[in-house]
Amino acid sequence: TNHVAPGQFIQRLYRQLPPFPQRLLNAWFKNAAAQVQEARTLEPALVLWTHPEPSFTNTLPLPAIRLDYVGRSDTASLLFYPFGDWGTTRDRTPGFAQIDRFPRRAPTVDVEAKLIEPGMRDWPTPSAVLHLRNPKPYTGPSWKPESLPGSRTHHGVVATLYELGVTNQAVTTRTGHRLELQHTWIRFEALDPGQRPLKVLEYELSDPGGNRLTIPVGKVLEKTYAHPFQAALFDDEPAWRLLVETELPVGDPEQTLERVEFEGLTDPPADDETGTQVRPGPPQKRSQQIPAIELSLFQFQAGKNPKVQMGVQGCPRGIRVVLEKAVDESGRIWDVRETGFGSGANSYRSQDYSMVTTNHPAVPAKSMDLTLRIYRTAIFEFHPPARFSRAAAP
Repeated sequence: TNHVAPGQFIQRLYRQLPPFPQRLLNAWFKNAAAQVQEARTLEPALVLWTHPEPSFTNTLPLPAIRLDYVGRSDTASLLFYPFGDWGTTRDRTPGFAQIDRFPRRAPTVDVEAKLIEPGMRDWPTPSAVLHLRNPKPYTGPSWKPESLPGSRTHHGVVATLYELGVTNQAVTTRTGHRLELQHTWIRFEALDPGQRPLKVLEYELSDPGGNRLTIPVGKVLEKTYAHPFQAALFDDEPAWRLLVETELPVGDPEQTLERVEFEGLTDPPADDETGTQVRPGPPQKRSQQIPAIELSLFQFQAGKNPKVQMGVQGCPRGIRVVLEKAVDESGRIWDVRETGFGSGANSYRSQDYSMVTTNHPAVPAKSMDLTLRIYRTAIFEFHPPARFSRAAAP
């Protein structure tokens, strides 16, 4: 997660010197410290550094370099010379490309490098395959694959995983380039005690090395084949772990644990360029289940639909928060629609909502009372075998 460019001799020498010689080196070589490039990532990642040969003096516009694991197009990262620029003159600044989902058991990592010439927007053609030593192979225990179909029962809900696999599918672009796309597909069913299908909220696929793919679903699935992940994990593990989160049956006493109210929300004041007006921080509430619920954005301006962005910090697994009701100062009940969802580190979730009404559309809301519902969900854990197929998913 903390990466430093190899650099040239001056940069390496600079890092070994005490402060006073460093200042002298800066004076002689025009800020040698600035030439030492670093990159930090939230999760363990493979970072590749590149720089021109010392004797290379070409000043033509630079191509971008696209890096993928061999045979895949879901791990792409673009490498630019210099940082953030494409098609500019050549620079001595080291560039880097980050490839996620890195921890692997394999002793070598095979990466495909593809050039995108300046002015080109099409998919590049393969240029070279780099066989790199794995700097830190994963050596921990693996998971034992279970036979499918497999079933679990939780809160009276019967969940069955029938199949999970990865489809390798070759696609030809309009210019004749061949791409190897991968999709992870799932066949899953969750039924309440009345044998009615329940809504699936989220899939999470992970491996023992810590690689993880997460996607919200929010649909009632009835033995449905789906492509929830536009990516895939690696097949050098015997089994993955699949966590599926579903709603509880209607009438379950834990479907609603508590409600939290935000009253009298109004548009926050505009930023004061003079700095004399201190803008208040986002409103926060605590609950019995969650340490902090924060409304990081709320907007009730005239001519716009009211919007709310809710952040939930420290939310334990199996607990959810949803914006249940929105009422303005005149008593109008607004139709709440979820427009976005995201999850991050430290059990952090963010949810975006917009509100619409068919009554008196010309009269905007001046303030809003929001009711948040906190409820429990059912989580099912499976260990499906890592399965790859070249055929299309059923």
